[in-house]
Amino acid sequence: MTKVRIAENRQVVTDLGHHQGGTELDVPQDLADQWIRYGWAEPVREPGKRAGVRARIREQLAADPSQSNRAVAETVGCDHKTVGSVRAEMERDGEIPQQHQEQETAG
Repeated sequence: MTKVRIAENRQVVTDLGHHQGGTELDVPQDLADQWIRYGWAEPVREPGKRAGVRARIREQLAADPSQSNRAVAETVGCDHKTVGSVRAEMERDGEIPQQHQEQETAG
């Protein structure tokens, strides 16, 4: 189940009744995805959920900092850019060694 908030100036009818804009509902993930795509609802970000994701990223990187951002993101279930942000913080704070990226240059 996913928590969504019905968009303002919208009304959604479910088997539980009519729901006006601003109402928060727990709905199945596939239904939430459809409502969000059509602009009928927006996801509700639960407090602390973001911190939990960042903590799991930190655990993964601390265990094996050589993992790519995309590999960690797939394991944790987040975006690779979030992993990159956490990695940069950890490298800056000296928690993990800095990764040196090699770039190929056309010569």
